[in-house]
Amino acid sequence: MISVIIPTLNRADSLALALESLTRQQAPNTDFEVLVVDNGSTDHTKAIAESFVDQLPSVQLRYIFEPEPGLLSGRHRGAQEAKGDILSFLDDDVELDPGWLAAIQNAFADATVHLVGGRNLPRYESTPPPWLQYFWQKCPGGQLCTELSLLDLGDKSHSIDANYVWGLNFSIRKRTLFELSGFHPDCIPKRLQHLQGDGETGLTCQANQKGYKALYAPNALLHHVVPAARLTPEYFESRYFYQGVCDSYTAIRDRYRSQDAGANATEQAQQLNHYLGKVKGKLASLAKGSAEYRTIRQRCKVAYQAGLQFHQQQVAQQPDLLAWVLKEDYWDYKLPDIVVAPHAVQPLPLSTPPTMAPTMLSQLKSTLSAPLAKVMQSTAAEAEALGSKCAQMQLWLQYRQLRHQPNRLPSFSDTGFKVYSQADEDGLLLYIFALVGTTNKYCIDIAAGHPVGANSTNLIVNWGWHGLLIEGNPDLVAASRQFYAQNPNTFIYPPQAVNAWVTAESINQLIAQQGFTGEIDLLSLDIDGIDYWLLDCLEVVKPRVIMVEYQDILGGDRALTVPYKADFNRFDTHPDFYGASLPAFVKLASAKGYRLVGCNQYGYNAFFIANGLGDDLLPEVSVQSCLTHPKVLQGQKERLPAVEKLPWVEV
Repeated sequence: MISVIIPTLNRADSLALALESLTRQQAPNTDFEVLVVDNGSTDHTKAIAESFVDQLPSVQLRYIFEPEPGLLSGRHRGAQEAKGDILSFLDDDVELDPGWLAAIQNAFADATVHLVGGRNLPRYESTPPPWLQYFWQKCPGGQLCTELSLLDLGDKSHSIDANYVWGLNFSIRKRTLFELSGFHPDCIPKRLQHLQGDGETGLTCQANQKGYKALYAPNALLHHVVPAARLTPEYFESRYFYQGVCDSYTAIRDRYRSQDAGANATEQAQQLNHYLGKVKGKLASLAKGSAEYRTIRQRCKVAYQAGLQFHQQQVAQQPDLLAWVLKEDYWDYKLPDIVVAPHAVQPLPLSTPPTMAPTMLSQLKSTLSAPLAKVMQSTAAEAEALGSKCAQMQLWLQYRQLRHQPNRLPSFSDTGFKVYSQADEDGLLLYIFALVGTTNKYCIDIAAGHPVGANSTNLIVNWGWHGLLIEGNPDLVAASRQFYAQNPNTFIYPPQAVNAWVTAESINQLIAQQGFTGEIDLLSLDIDGIDYWLLDCLEVVKPRVIMVEYQDILGGDRALTVPYKADFNRFDTHPDFYGASLPAFVKLASAKGYRLVGCNQYGYNAFFIANGLGDDLLPEVSVQSCLTHPKVLQGQKERLPAVEKLPWVEV
């Protein structure tokens, strides 16, 4: 028997459409019941539900009043009252295809199937705006629009990831629902948004971990009614704020579950890959699309991060809220009495009101276009910075937890990503310092260049480090000072940007004059010249981590460097005549008490860590392991012949 459960709140007219579509089901076996769970409606929901009792004469339709707010209470009350061994949860704003019931019955005829989802197509009440097309995403077998809960995986039945079984069209065996501890909080009223959870996501993730089969049944088709109010930037913003809260809830539960000694390696890897994927996605550039879409998308990213930050802060401040997030299950579904400060997402205006006269519009456009562009650029930058920081914090916490289980840590090369650095150095540094910790968060960046492209910028901007940035080009020093003076995270106490030409004779005095002596956390050295000789002479500071650019075209067999010359300029001889080979740096680093732990994505920046610091977490690697990228191999083949006979010095 199938129990169709429809939680509802003050949407009597939509509910009528859903119930009417149940009267048109064409199935050989009509053994099903319908439970309408009213979450405290004040409209004519009860009358609508009772009016369909006679229209479904062969079906038992029950109206259940459940005053506890939120979709969770409706789902769990319905599950507890249901008589069927198959539970089909529907939203109250869907219209079922006549073949929906038969498709559900056929899918569960396979005893190995635990969950079934179907095709969720739109029924727009108004013409969709042009920008909506860019929110549709390709996925295996079809496409989806998560913002409107729309999904089409094709016309063939096939096994799917359980996370593609969405709440508006969610069928599950009753015993499986109870075994997996039921749903998490969902669709909480706005005033109680801090109590929001991740709905069916926690359940479907558990189903995946247990290897339970989920089936996509294309004939389990419904149309999701999309009113005009949901086709607005404001609705999408609110949807992203809600998603930020949901993801925060998931992250906190995963974080605490991963501390359980019984968690298996597969689960740990899945959680870590989840966050690796998220951080790389959030740090990526905006997707292609119209200018209007990109503007809306940016607003959504701001809203998402606001939701994520709101929930993280509330949980940190409210021990009772943390206890609610970490509940084993929610079958009692009674919401706790926890009050928090209100929140708000302030949208940016996308356009002027349509009622304005054309001449007024022209005047407004000419007057405000430049300031508005600056506002949008500023907001975009703030969103990227906030998104980066929140995502990095989640990733940092995952790494910190896995320090006690070194065999479950990701490989060094898989942790890279770019925020400000040239390639993936920002992610690699985050990984290193999550594992070995920090002391004073001091860094020295020699030949720092512009902040966008520097190895220290992310640490300074997003992690509160203080830096000494030494650069020989005065224009780049000026750009650096301006960048940090305008950044909201650094303008109060920016790093020290110094214009100087560094030599072996001056390096120690130059650094000491700026107040940097003794132990520091990071030294980045990338001057494309006499790098080896500078590192050899460095004594005034003792970095815990050293990052240095090496000349990758020299290969891994010989310890070579350019000869020392205080005014060395590689362009005086050849553009590729600079730096030193990786074996030369490994030899020097070893003498100073450091080991090589890896390199960046393209094989030209090496990372060294002081011996005795995280030896089991970041073991020494070979030189050859850092010289495998096609770029390196191509350089050895095509560029090395032009400079291999030049006066390299073997050290």
